[in-house]
Formats: sequence, C-alpha cells, structure tokens
Amino acid sequence: VSWKPWTAPTACLMMDWYFKKCHALEEVQHLNIKIHCFVTYIQDEDWYLHRCEEQLRATNAPLAHQISIHCNVHGRFDTLHLKYLYNISQLPGFTGMLAPGISALKAIRDSATIPSVTIPMQPASLSLLQPSIFEPQTTDMVDELEEEEDIEENIVQVGCALQDVVCLTMGIDHTCGEDSKS
Repeated sequence: VSWKPWTAPTACLMMDWYFKKCHALEEVQHLNIKIHCFVTYIQDEDWYLHRCEEQLRATNAPLAHQISIHCNVHGRFDTLHLKYLYNISQLPGFTGMLAPGISALKAIRDSATIPSVTIPMQPASLSLLQPSIFEPQTTDMVDELEEEEDIEENIVQVGCALQDVVCLTMGIDHTCGEDSKS
C-alpha cells in the first residue's frame, strides 16, 4: 500500500487541498443562505417588536417603554450587523443576497407573525400574604446590621493590609493606618 501513488506526500497535500476547496465552496453556498435568512430575521424581529410596543402603548405604557428600549438596543446591533454583511457582500466571489426574504416561521410568537400581547395576571398568592410578614423584626435587623458592620470592618482591614503590601513592594513609605489617622 505504501507504494501507491496517492501515498506520496505531494499527492496527499493535493488531495487535502482539493477536498478543502470542495468543502469551502459548499460552505459558501450554506453561508449565502444563512445570510439571507439572517437579514430576514432582523427585519421580522424589528417589525414584531414595534408591533408589540404599539399594542402595549395604550394599556401598559411602562412595558411599552421597556420594549422600546429593547428595540433601540437591537437596532444598534442590527445596524452594525447589516454594515458587516454589506462589507462581506463587497468581497470578490460573494453570491448571496442582502435583501430580506419572507419568513417561513409562522408559529405563534415567531417574529414573522402578528403579535398578540397579553399581560399575565399577578399571582393570587401575593394578595394572600399577611402584612405581618412585611413588618420588620427589630432583633433580627440589629443582628444583621452588626454582622454587616463586622464584615465591612474586615473588608477595610484587608484592603488596608493589601495597600500596605503594595506600598512596601513599590518602596513607598506609606501605611493605610497613618493615612486614616490624619
């Protein structure tokens, strides 16, 4: 077997190159399709979020505002993505399309469907809670505050020790304790 022509190093390199080129051409075709789908998704998602915002504007203004913020954030990234896709489309050999298509995703809550926004009801368990649960219990709060103060003191001490070590390492005559006394 070792005497066959395809076992020679040059032949192996040529076969590797040939199959890589074949797979690269297949990958370019797949990417052209994915780019087209991605551009369609960007358009559909933008349209969907704006429709949701419009539906909620009259019934739940704060939620509509949050959706608007989400749209603005998505819009910034969408613009950046489209810019990069445009730059890719200018490369030699690009055969894809940057025009959005028609989405095949038509299930409920997909980006290509007409949104139907419903706001969930508040859980009934919140209305059943007794007010006594929300009243502060002074002994627990005092203990928790003391624990927090101890933790803060420990953090300050560790920070001062670290600062002293760094100052000593750098040859600076300074200690955390001296700075806090003055």
